[in-house]
Amino acid sequence: MPNSFLKGCRIGSGPPSSLSLADGTTTSTVTMATNNKPITTASANATSAVTAATSSSAYLGGFDGNFMWNRRGAEYPGSVCVWALRLLPALCGALCVPLAYLLQVELGGLQYAALGAALLVLMENSLIVQSRFMLLESVLISFQLLSFCYWRFHNTPNRGSRYLWLIVAAVSCAGAVEVKYVGVSTYLLLLGIASVHTWQLIGQQAVSHRKMLTVKQEESEHKHSSSPLEWISMTTNIVYWLHPSTNAQILLIGNVVSWGMANVSLAAYQLLAFWYLLRRRRSIRDIPEDAWCQFQQVGVVCVGGWLVNFLPFFLMETNLFLYHYLPAYTFLLQLLPAVLEHTHSPAQWDVSVAGWVCLR
Repeated sequence: MPNSFLKGCRIGSGPPSSLSLADGTTTSTVTMATNNKPITTASANATSAVTAATSSSAYLGGFDGNFMWNRRGAEYPGSVCVWALRLLPALCGALCVPLAYLLQVELGGLQYAALGAALLVLMENSLIVQSRFMLLESVLISFQLLSFCYWRFHNTPNRGSRYLWLIVAAVSCAGAVEVKYVGVSTYLLLLGIASVHTWQLIGQQAVSHRKMLTVKQEESEHKHSSSPLEWISMTTNIVYWLHPSTNAQILLIGNVVSWGMANVSLAAYQLLAFWYLLRRRRSIRDIPEDAWCQFQQVGVVCVGGWLVNFLPFFLMETNLFLYHYLPAYTFLLQLLPAVLEHTHSPAQWDVSVAGWVCLR
């Protein structure tokens, strides 16, 4: 059974303050301290729940933080229950599939588009491999997707139960930040979306009244480190496990087909957005207004989620690895079925072709 790179988990009388991971010879430390954070009660409960779940997995697995891995493929001590340690990342990885489906539904996608998004996440081998090890990306991605329960809150009619979805979104944002501080990017994205919605609500009410992180890593160069631009073209991979006596190994590498299609969908969305904006400046509406609003929502969530989880890595002067791209890539996978649904809508296709003929 392949081993993971969980190097240490301090367990004491209070909540653990850090969880250390190791990739080969390079150690990465994910700070999980909750002191001195301006967080709400819901956020505090979420961070406590995340640290409790992580430390409980380590405790039940018999891991005391004293075992050191000096090479890939090193065996666990007999006292360590590997199954218990791998349970939380595996559950979160499995949870990402239905969450991808539900996100597409809330964005206004048809059932086949939502099913396509779920299948893309299900069959993406980089996400599968990552969730099989004791690593935090699958936990982070599940919280990020779950935080978009805010969209259910926004779409639900005005009644008391809708605020349950807002609470779930807030707790999920706090959980994402607690797992890794790069999760703050999703929080900022949702905060921006909520601000726009609030401003629109204020404007609507005003009209009615007249007629509402930190990832620290060692600075030493690692042979599997890579640059953010290499993640897009997937010209890099990571060796997670090597058999001590054979050539058997486990690599973290993406699905070539879905990786390429996700990049194509990003380019297609940008071209469509440029086309529609150019035409709208000439007072030409190629698609109905409700379709245009849905197109914008998809861009804000999917393209916006990709950007806020990808661009910050260009500012980090530290070792970076392919798995850092997985949260951003998950949002890009959500864009692919949405673009396919949009471009294959017969009415929209006919109007767009007519517009192209008119320009010529």
